[in-house]
Amino acid sequence: MSTSDDHVARNRAYWATLASQVIRFAAFRRDADDRAWLAALRLHEGSTGEAAELLAAIPADHVSGAVQQARIRLALARSELEPALALSRALVAQLDPGHDLDTGGVVYLSEQLRATPVDEGPAWELVSTATALGVPDGALFAVLAHARGTGFAQVADWAERARASSLAPGSHPLCWAWLEASSPGGSRDRAASLLESAQPASEIDRVVRHIARQELAAGSTRAGSRDQLEQTVRVLSPMPLERLPLWLRTFLLETTWRLEQVGRHFRLPEARELHGLRRRLLTIGATDAEAALDDFDTVERARIVAGRTAMDAMFGDGYPWW
Repeated sequence: MSTSDDHVARNRAYWATLASQVIRFAAFRRDADDRAWLAALRLHEGSTGEAAELLAAIPADHVSGAVQQARIRLALARSELEPALALSRALVAQLDPGHDLDTGGVVYLSEQLRATPVDEGPAWELVSTATALGVPDGALFAVLAHARGTGFAQVADWAERARASSLAPGSHPLCWAWLEASSPGGSRDRAASLLESAQPASEIDRVVRHIARQELAAGSTRAGSRDQLEQTVRVLSPMPLERLPLWLRTFLLETTWRLEQVGRHFRLPEARELHGLRRRLLTIGATDAEAALDDFDTVERARIVAGRTAMDAMFGDGYPWW
């Protein structure tokens, strides 16, 4: 193909793409999922009324992931925790059948808290609800980490609030370690001691404890990173990753990202092993999984470049979980 022909082909491709975007824009908000995404955006901006109007136009019996997610966030923005949890359970029943709906529903709801402009009140209410439902320590750890953006752990009386929510170092050592490491007046040394002495009640608690210990002690040396990679691969390899609850697969996928990136930086072969394990967590074909992981990498790197977080800050309001 000549240079001129190539130029013509590029122009045609450009205008075809532009035309498709214009057509899509003209049709926007006609589809229920379009309305749901726009409602979520308006909620994020604090426009609860506009979001409610957008969602009210969607038939009540229309159920999709995007619509349910927006409805959940609207309920949270209105401080309607019980309806939000009911919607969350219903969505988890569709996305992750066969696993505990209370645990999955509570963890999913905490994920939506970080995308909804609310204060610390709903977060502490959700913690109280979770303990009342018997959500295990490892899953509650994920709840706390997801909800950190509300600032709920940054209050001076965090220990009193935690105890009022039925959390204690003896019954929930993983959660208490997170609070110690993330709250004013807390101590990372006490957090590390709690994680070291904790006796996991289940395999799930054991793997969450491992991830927490690794991230709390995250280092920047090649030898230290290799040791962490080897331990993580050793813990995850024998696990039936494809059959884990969706909330745990999501948690592991996100919390092991930093470690894989550090391993790549030092060109450690164990990073490739961890990458393979993270691919298994997606439970989709290898090609699609690689594309999804590439997209995930792009998003996380963009967040770092934007200056929102630091790669090695997992506690408090840092990246990504503490």
